Amino acid sequence: MAHLRTLFAVAHYSWREPLSSQSFQAWRSGLKRKRDYVSVIESSGKKSYHVRTDSPNGDLRSAALTLRAEDLRPTSGSFDFLGEGTVEIAETDSVVESDAGRSSPQVTKRSTEYPVGPADTLHVLSALDSIGADVGEPLDLTDDSTHRHVVVHAYGITRERQQQIENVLKPLPRVALNFDTASPAGIPGQHVSPETLTSSIPDPMRHQLEASLGGPAALQEVTDRVLDASATVVARSRALEVLASHFPPEVEAELPLQDQQVLRGLRHTHLQALNRLVESTRTKLKPVFTTSPVPPSAPTTDREPSAPWQTTVPSLMSSAQELDQSLNHLLAGSYSQPQGEELIRRLPGEIEHLLAVIQSQGTVEK
Repeated sequence: MAHLRTLFAVAHYSWREPLSSQSFQAWRSGLKRKRDYVSVIESSGKKSYHVRTDSPNGDLRSAALTLRAEDLRPTSGSFDFLGEGTVEIAETDSVVESDAGRSSPQVTKRSTEYPVGPADTLHVLSALDSIGADVGEPLDLTDDSTHRHVVVHAYGITRERQQQIENVLKPLPRVALNFDTASPAGIPGQHVSPETLTSSIPDPMRHQLEASLGGPAALQEVTDRVLDASATVVARSRALEVLASHFPPEVEAELPLQDQQVLRGLRHTHLQALNRLVESTRTKLKPVFTTSPVPPSAPTTDREPSAPWQTTVPSLMSSAQELDQSLNHLLAGSYSQPQGEELIRRLPGEIEHLLAVIQSQGTVEK
């Protein structure tokens, strides 16, 4: 028993109250790197929550508590010490120690842990949306190898933002958080903000834009606002792409009615924001376009009225990226005067095309 007390003391985990939620949280708060798991367990008709935190550093590599669902009272705990095996503690205060690789002699009741499903992913996305973390954040959602958790990977975000994400996801079962301070390239949803200074625009084109918009200061303000809006358009389109990939028509049809409504609500939010941002961009650039040739009519979309909404999302994403590239090229790029004039001629059609694709989704209020 003295050896166990020493193990807990070295790991900065309370030996006096090992099954206390406060002891668990105090140990967890002191970890620099960690991964959290929450799952639902049902045994003999009774539901419990299994909360586990793993850490690659320190003497205590993993700690888990099982909490009774009705009052969240911890009933048992499991503690994996580096080089020492696993220590299991039950509510009766009895302690069982087993070497790594050797099964415990205790007989446990059979329990069932539910696998993660599409509804769990939807609830995570809905929770992230409530704090705006599903748009433009370097986040990635996957299932773990056992399909028992939705794993939320977050890369290179501040500790404050990590805490916000932790708080909003804490009530959800079957969620694992994986925070990484690095910011690897190519994470879905990331959008690198361009340099918004207009110094590289050719002088004749700059003078033309300044005359249309009301001077150098007005040109810079429009540039900042339009490019910020364009980056958000790409991020919102990516959020819709995530919804379409996780919830194809056959999966959406199997969701409970309440979850189908949640999914429609998320789509509606993104589409409303997209429509507003693109229309705002069109309004801000209207003085530039009025001096240009009449843009071509917006191309028709390839989605039939009865086709699932998911079929339009790839076209929406492609159109958003195309418009973003053109806007960045015109307002913050380097080009010749003829190339600039061609961009101005082409942009109105790209804007109208994107609006047509957005509105073809059928949930945009005009």
